[in-house]
Amino acid sequence: MAPAADLWREFTQLLQSYLDGRMTLSGYLTWEVEFTFSEEAKVDENLTAYANGLSLVGHEVLYGDREEAEFAQEAQLLLAQFTAPIANLDAAGG
Repeated sequence: MAPAADLWREFTQLLQSYLDGRMTLSGYLTWEVEFTFSEEAKVDENLTAYANGLSLVGHEVLYGDREEAEFAQEAQLLLAQFTAPIANLDAAGG
């Protein structure tokens, strides 16, 4: 199993890929399902909760209840929120 810092890094890289246009909404949702049902989802419950919450927004976009811009906004907020803590984990050797 990957350490929590690696999982957070993967999550933020995934969000950045979406925001840069290198990943689609469907790509994110596919990743989230695979992650949620993996053993890695047990490493950090907070990460899993954030990934699931963003997935909910993504599904609401697919069902036409929200605009994709709302998903992008949520992804941007999460990315901004988590970028600094990951840098701190790296500095601490986490």
